[in-house]
Amino acid sequence: MGSNAERKGHSDSAVPLVSIVIACYDYEAFARETIESALQQTYESVEVIFVDDGSNDGSLAIAHEMAEQNPGRLTVISQTNGGQVSAMLTGLRAASGALICMLDADDRFCPDKVAKVVDRFARSPELVQVSHGRSFIDESGLPLSTEKRRLPEGDVTPQLLRWANYEWVVTSCLSYRRDTLLELLEAAVDHPVRVVDLHTTASAPFMGPIGAIHEALTEYRIHGINMHRGADRSVWREATIDVINQAASRAGRSESIDWRADNLLVLMKRHTSNPPTLVQSLRALARSVPEGVDLGYRPFRFCNEMIVRLTLFFSDPVGQDMLRVSLPTYLKRLVISRFRR
Repeated sequence: MGSNAERKGHSDSAVPLVSIVIACYDYEAFARETIESALQQTYESVEVIFVDDGSNDGSLAIAHEMAEQNPGRLTVISQTNGGQVSAMLTGLRAASGALICMLDADDRFCPDKVAKVVDRFARSPELVQVSHGRSFIDESGLPLSTEKRRLPEGDVTPQLLRWANYEWVVTSCLSYRRDTLLELLEAAVDHPVRVVDLHTTASAPFMGPIGAIHEALTEYRIHGINMHRGADRSVWREATIDVINQAASRAGRSESIDWRADNLLVLMKRHTSNPPTLVQSLRALARSVPEGVDLGYRPFRFCNEMIVRLTLFFSDPVGQDMLRVSLPTYLKRLVISRFRR
């Protein structure tokens, strides 16, 4: 692919170099498919950087094998376990691309994902973030469903400061300019909750407008590990509010948001040792309706969100599982798992 200096020069050309950064920890079962999906992009000016974050399985060996089969196209880096933000930062610092597409090591990119991301940034140079939709696959890679959401574009900071929310997406559906992502992740290093998409999606809108591609360009894998990782997602929501307030402050904004304005977090806290009152919980349910309207939820998405929040009101474990995926995907996966027993 040429020297590092040559690639950096190429990244500023009319055909920018794109770096796909894959962060991996113990995903031996999926790493090969993930890497293949990155290498099989229709957009030709791509480098793939695989960062193994101290895996205990065969993930690193698979990556090295594939690097030998694809000389100059796949760079493999191994580091002591430091978490997702640390691994992504390691890959980002080694990247030469002007644009960065992040990919979790259990997901897959559709072949034309990078080409469409490059086109979206080219048409709107002011964008700081480009997101897109996702479809769901099961552990074996079979399709489950496609998420039906209308992703926002432009300035979403009013929604963040009102609801601590907008229609954000997961890591494998996010792309940034290299310098923007570097700033976002370096700000996340010292935070107690270091989750890549939490920090990037909550902070990036305060740096400029965001854009979207209204297609499913990532296949997001649902499996036992990611369905139940981090059982108490209320910690993530509290961290999200903290990150929003920090980003607003860095941008010179005087506004901030309190956790009681986060309807989702109030409902999550119902089953904790220090729960909100019943009145606060009912108010959060009622306020979820104007929240959905303000965020532009489509009818199906609106119904899905209301069902999830009602479920959280009555049953925290089931509601938190539903938060990771759409309701149809959750139900389909539940039926399949029961059938396979």
